[in-house]
Amino acid sequence: MYNDYCMPDEQLKIDTGEGEVPLAPPSSQNLDARTMESDLKSLQETGGQNVKSYTPTPTPSKEEPTSREQMFEPPSDIPPTGAAPTAVPPPTPLPKKKSKIGPVVAVTVLIIAAAAVGYFIVYPALVPSFIEEEIAPPVSESPPEVISPEQEPPIIPPAPSALNLPTIETHLSYFTSPADSVRQAVLVIADINSFHETVGPRTGQTPTFEEIVVENQNGRVIAFSGLMPLLAPAFFNPNVLGYFENDYTLYAYTNSQGTWLGVIAKLRNDVDVSAIQNQMSGFQRDPDNRNFFLADPGAMGVWRDGAIKDKPSSIVDFERNDATLSYAWFDKYLILSTNLNGAAEAATRLGF
Repeated sequence: MYNDYCMPDEQLKIDTGEGEVPLAPPSSQNLDARTMESDLKSLQETGGQNVKSYTPTPTPSKEEPTSREQMFEPPSDIPPTGAAPTAVPPPTPLPKKKSKIGPVVAVTVLIIAAAAVGYFIVYPALVPSFIEEEIAPPVSESPPEVISPEQEPPIIPPAPSALNLPTIETHLSYFTSPADSVRQAVLVIADINSFHETVGPRTGQTPTFEEIVVENQNGRVIAFSGLMPLLAPAFFNPNVLGYFENDYTLYAYTNSQGTWLGVIAKLRNDVDVSAIQNQMSGFQRDPDNRNFFLADPGAMGVWRDGAIKDKPSSIVDFERNDATLSYAWFDKYLILSTNLNGAAEAATRLGF
């Protein structure tokens, strides 16, 4: 509903702002407002009957169907039975989104490959080799290691062969009464340990007395000058060995305490006993005199004078039972023994 207030025509002109002639507003019209009361009055004047207000009939809600038929209504676009099916156009595929990771990975791989080719192939080919030689650190030459005599490995000499020891052509026993038995002992290596193993210590409840013949691998009897230096090399030097014959008699007395070795040597015919007696003191002081024992006799005592078969003798006792070293002269024969009973038995079989 419009107000009766009217503005002058000059103020009703609309300015466009572009220098044009302002548009004049349309002429004012007399407009009346339409209401329900005016409509009823108009119908009565034109011959209409009593008009009632329209009240819409409520429609049933689709969410609560009143019958089974209303619960399922097939869509109207499904063709009837027997009708040709209408071709359904295939669904339009959605446009694939282009991934942005693939190009980034490809570019990264190309950059790494180009850098590797440049570093390992192009760069070494362009840079002269002499630059690498200059950059390379100098190799320090260490002086050869000097091995002091203490650090040098010891040189182990080959084992001496018994074939190099002096031998005799014929061996004759000095016993006038033969021993209980005679045994051949073959010596292969010319040292004291091999000699002890070859003769071998034994024990027996009944005392036995045997003669031992020491031979080399060729069956030749080793001479006195070859065997004695293995036992006491300091005393049986070439000067002392020159007093004795090369033939000798070696024996072993065995009892319950062990095997006791002894030897009988004969002076040469042109040698007097007094010439060698003065040198026997060197045998007493020789620490190798214990090598005549086939087993360790223990600590040595003090030398003393004694007698064997009424012959003057020098005797020394060792710690082990029955271990007594002695020597005595029977005319030109020297009996050197490691047991007093063995020495007495040897003198008896020698004929004294």
